[in-house]
Amino acid sequence: LRKDEIDLDQMMALAVSEDHEAQERVWESLDSYERHASNIRRYLLGQAIEAARDPVVKFVGLEAYEAAGGVVTKDLFAEEGDEGYVANAELLYRLAKEKLDAEAKRLEAEGWRWTETRTSFDYSERHTFGEAPMGMREPTDKEKAKLEALAKEQEDAEAALEVLYDGEEDDVDQDKADDLETRADKARRETEKIRAKMRRYTPEVLAIAGAVVSIDHSGALTVHRGLVKAEDKKEAKKIAARPAGAASDGGGESSGEDEAPAISEA
Repeated sequence: LRKDEIDLDQMMALAVSEDHEAQERVWESLDSYERHASNIRRYLLGQAIEAARDPVVKFVGLEAYEAAGGVVTKDLFAEEGDEGYVANAELLYRLAKEKLDAEAKRLEAEGWRWTETRTSFDYSERHTFGEAPMGMREPTDKEKAKLEALAKEQEDAEAALEVLYDGEEDDVDQDKADDLETRADKARRETEKIRAKMRRYTPEVLAIAGAVVSIDHSGALTVHRGLVKAEDKKEAKKIAARPAGAASDGGGESSGEDEAPAISEA
């Protein structure tokens, strides 16, 4: 606390358990940006997670979770098709992190300065990053048609969500909301895959930018490339302001767009 390595909210969250080893284990298992008080409490208290709805459960898979020794609690009076509740949040998130870390390791080969993994990456978190300047080739006729169709799919799903949430909170059909969120996420994900194939990041951009590997609302793995941390935003602006083909040190010229690596989704 004196070294500003932990804050009061985090300490209070850790204090829900008297097991010091469990406190240390949970603290070490979370990356610095995941050490929110709510996350810490969830891990330590082992709060049950609804298997049918939770994105992390969908991402890991119940079979993999149970194979690792995880317990699924079933409700005796549950409706048919109910998958029950995941009891061991710590195990679930460890398995998710292992899968995310494997993808982040693969991304390192693309030359990014840094990679991070997060079980969720919502708008407020994405908003803290800047975007790296990049070049982009024109889409093919097939890509253009697909992008237009995906844009309409996402727009329609988000418009329907807005209408759904305009009513009384207690009257919201959560199953319908989840379905719409999943449709919007899928459209965004497919759009990102196409755009990733069209992007061209220069070596100097790769030297300051990174990528975040996360899980979207539907439980699918998503890669957010070309993100710039606060301390590198100034340098990103300098790169963006340079004329195309200009070298960072003012001497020599790049060989143009062909020199920049094409980043595509595997």
